[in-house]
Amino acid sequence: MPSKYFIIASHLEEKLSYYIESGAGKLPSENTLCQQFGASRQTVRSALALLSREGYVRSVKGSGYMLTGKLPEKKNKVALLFSSSQDYIYPSLIRSLTEVFDRLGFLVDVCSNSFLFSKESSVIDELISAPPRLLIIEGIASAYPSININRLKDLEAKGCRILFWGRPYSDHFHSIQYDYYEEGRQITRHLKNLGHKNIAGIFPMDSMDGHRMYSGWMDEVWQSDSVFDPLAFSYNKDQIKALRSHEDSAFIDAFLADSLPNITALVCFNDEIAYWVIKLLEKYGLHCPLDISVAGSDGSYLSTLSIPIISTFQAGMPELTEQIASFAMSVMSNSAEKECIIKRSFKDRESISRIAPFSL
Repeated sequence: MPSKYFIIASHLEEKLSYYIESGAGKLPSENTLCQQFGASRQTVRSALALLSREGYVRSVKGSGYMLTGKLPEKKNKVALLFSSSQDYIYPSLIRSLTEVFDRLGFLVDVCSNSFLFSKESSVIDELISAPPRLLIIEGIASAYPSININRLKDLEAKGCRILFWGRPYSDHFHSIQYDYYEEGRQITRHLKNLGHKNIAGIFPMDSMDGHRMYSGWMDEVWQSDSVFDPLAFSYNKDQIKALRSHEDSAFIDAFLADSLPNITALVCFNDEIAYWVIKLLEKYGLHCPLDISVAGSDGSYLSTLSIPIISTFQAGMPELTEQIASFAMSVMSNSAEKECIIKRSFKDRESISRIAPFSL
């Protein structure tokens, strides 16, 4: 005859779907389970330890046994759908996420949309035919309406939870995001404190994340006593795709040609743009930060590959992926808030300096 703790564990395992759908996010307390099964605390703890080893729950001090979203006798698969799997920050992000989810007992499938709505549609259609437990998706041009909202809702109806990395297509979906608005304000304020008044910005305006950083930058710029008319340049997904595929930086070069005589600092949406800005400054006989200060974001390998090393917002990759996985588990267990904001710290390195007196 099976041990009592094994019987309790099996019963709780059968009810995991019920607990998830209830939205509780965790199992009943130890005291409740002791009363429910007429068992000692030690027996209940042994049952919970077994469920924990199987990856169905995790013990959180002060909160009890939280559901991970993993279910028995189902394909516990997580799909990742990003704009790329081979460029910029994505290889390290995907590798780290895969390691975390593998440790939690989930298989990971990696897909790329290559900035194409049609490719995104095809991937979602394939997932509908064999739904994973969770899809983590980076939207395309999130500032514009998407043709794939209904497809994603169809996938959700099949039992797949949807989690957007960045601004979602619709507030219907869960998302995990950086605080781009506050980052835009923070770096602009820092540059102002270093004496800069003519601070330009370059942002992706087909992305809501780009809109948010632009708003933070603009709000801070307008609070200065400068008579400078703010210079902002926008780019889109097609220009980024060309930059990554064959190093076509003409759109950045065009902005620099028009703005360089008038600015002392530049706020870039990410390290990728900052890297190319610094590289192209040489064409104009200028150097960073002696002639112009440049700030990025993402803390990517490009920030340290650049000379000078780029001042940037950064979240350590292990900590970042643990946060993503933790929120993903709460999404899968139906206990998450709609939005999770990740705070990044600013690393002031070599690409920013106090403005020289003759530049004021």
